[in-house]
Amino acid sequence: MSTLQNEILLENIYEDVFSELYDKFAACFETSEIEALAEKITYERFEDLAQWAKENVSSLNASSKL
Repeated sequence: MSTLQNEILLENIYEDVFSELYDKFAACFETSEIEALAEKITYERFEDLAQWAKENVSSLNASSKL
């Protein structure tokens, strides 16, 4: 994936995570704390997605060689 695609994907994940966290925890935490947690979760989800993609592309390549 290109850098631009990765950036767009990260932004989309962040927006989803932040919205979910803000809706649940705005009354309990400062916005900056929610932003920091959303950033951490975003990178974890992005890494999980990248790992999933890597594994699935590898299995597709192996299957196509059969």
